[in-house]
Amino acid sequence: MKDTILIILTIPILFSCSAQKPTANNKNGNAIGIARPTFNPNTPYIYINGFSDYTIVKIPLIQNNDDTVFVNELKFNDTFSSFYSQEVMYEKFGKWTREIKPNIESPLILIWDNVKLLEDDNQLFTVYAIGEENMKEIYAAVFVFSQGQKDCLSEESIYKDKIIEYFSTGIQQVKENKKFYKLYLDTDKKFKSRK
Repeated sequence: MKDTILIILTIPILFSCSAQKPTANNKNGNAIGIARPTFNPNTPYIYINGFSDYTIVKIPLIQNNDDTVFVNELKFNDTFSSFYSQEVMYEKFGKWTREIKPNIESPLILIWDNVKLLEDDNQLFTVYAIGEENMKEIYAAVFVFSQGQKDCLSEESIYKDKIIEYFSTGIQQVKENKKFYKLYLDTDKKFKSRK
């Protein structure tokens, strides 16, 4: 099943086909963090330790060439750093379990397997953390699955709101970590050297 998830997660990055479904920005409806202006008209402001809003993105995937399956991605938009979701995970759980890089141009997807995200719940989760920065957008995102590969960001998930809160709070508290960046860059170089 893990191989299926890896293949599923590479498809949206390779083909960039997704439909966004807006969710509430946050509790007070305003952007979170310290706003910094940019020269990019697509992202006029980015937010230090924050984001303009978040969305749950339903990504259609093809499985067995005939069934369409959807995976939900939690995207924090207009973040100051596209690494925020990965840094949140690194601060609590240390180095990731594994990583994938769908193609040479794409960013690394860092994966933490079997982690206890929520203090009040013994459920173990697998978290795929990714971020992207380009002229169209900058964001930090996660895909989260519970045991049995159940999508924890689906409408039916009992964990959805708790996971949104977990990463929203984590982004507001994340600190720049040079060790994380070094590990990330070293890992990325290994993929590039395989070309």
